[in-house]
Amino acid sequence: MKPIPAIVESVAARHAAAVDQALLRIREAEQHAEQADRRAQSAHEAVRVRRLELGRVLAEARKDFPTSGRNAKAWTDFLAVRRLTLEQAQDAMKYAGFVDDLTGGSGNPPAKLPTREEAGLDAKPPAGPDNTQPVEPDPEIDRDTWCTPKWITDAIGEFDLDPCSNARSTVKAIYAYQLERGEDGLKLGTSKWMDGTSTRVFVNPPYSAVAPWVAAYRHARFVFLLKLDTSTRWFAELFARTELILIPRKRVSFDPPPGVPLERAIAQQFPHALFYARGEDATPEIRALCWAWRVEHDTTTDTKETA
Repeated sequence: MKPIPAIVESVAARHAAAVDQALLRIREAEQHAEQADRRAQSAHEAVRVRRLELGRVLAEARKDFPTSGRNAKAWTDFLAVRRLTLEQAQDAMKYAGFVDDLTGGSGNPPAKLPTREEAGLDAKPPAGPDNTQPVEPDPEIDRDTWCTPKWITDAIGEFDLDPCSNARSTVKAIYAYQLERGEDGLKLGTSKWMDGTSTRVFVNPPYSAVAPWVAAYRHARFVFLLKLDTSTRWFAELFARTELILIPRKRVSFDPPPGVPLERAIAQQFPHALFYARGEDATPEIRALCWAWRVEHDTTTDTKETA
């Protein structure tokens, strides 16, 4: 017997959401895979350009070092200080189109350097299908997807919610929102996460838009990881609700997404801080890695700091 239309519609309605969600996640995964491939290609191109640049600057420096006599060893000493062997330097220079044969203690330094364009140092990014836009922007531009380093996540303990998570995150949380799954932690910051007495939330938000995250989770039992910038409006708002500020004793280097060369993952040039709504939530492990700035609030003067 053929099913009647009402039953078919009921069955379809019951499974439609799950199937649509699975299809959405497949499409998102495919998009991320394509992006990762493009970023990897961009990263390999960046390595090639850096090798050309290294060969160029080594060749430029080589011209000023003696190639014979009692000071001929100065070149290899110069390289050794920079943890470069003679073979590594020669390979880099050859890669950039130079020859420096120092066998036997003498050699021929390069007489002519190519232009930056000839060396590929000023090459423009590849064009897209319309021949006007780059295929993939510099991966360093997107800083909002970089992750909290593991030495911090290992020390801060476990939380109830991480609304700024992704597949690479090492934050320990019972619940986590990920944009890759279509979960916007900013929009999903509902009232059930605003219990300031029990629900512990770790927030390392996109630095391109900090203020909305502070507004969304300021009522929670939060721990914010942010740069220590007292000149911002969000700092004043967050400070008024903060009981303890922990300032890491070393600079914080965030973990980059796949495809970003390691040399770009350098320490930030400004200090960071962990803002605690409740000082008791700071573990002994994270306290040992930070300077403590205790905050005492006075209802008559709004805020008062005590070190």
